[in-house]
Amino acid sequence: MATPLAYDLEVVETRRRWPEALRDFGRRRPLGAIGAVVIVFMLLVAGLAPVISPYDPVAIDFGAMLARPSSAHWLGTDSFGRDVLSRLVHGSRTALLVGFGASILGAAIGAILGVGSAYFGGRVDLYVQRVSPSSATRSRTSSWRSPCR
Repeated sequence: MATPLAYDLEVVETRRRWPEALRDFGRRRPLGAIGAVVIVFMLLVAGLAPVISPYDPVAIDFGAMLARPSSAHWLGTDSFGRDVLSRLVHGSRTALLVGFGASILGAAIGAILGVGSAYFGGRVDLYVQRVSPSSATRSRTSSWRSPCR
């Protein structure tokens, strides 16, 4: 059994490893580090939305309709006089919820299909392997046409 002193040294040593590990991650994978910083920033903005938004995002001010960016409205106002910055800050909550929700749902469905395919094997595995890629891509013969053609 470890003595309290040894345990304290492990905690201090672990605390010293975190900044070093983050720096190492930033050096080895700069794009991953930038993505992590962006996500953490969005999480902070979404979590602090009621505190940092200057106006109510749904409050209508007909006197400030389509106002240009100014010191009062940093990103201006929309056609109803609502502050765009406040709407953007509060909208980040919905964007994060949809993004993380879709990722978690897709991962859960993929895990269920993968485990089921591996467990049952045979024809089930064959069908899942044939259907999975086709659901991820769009067929060239579909009725949707790109506007770039």
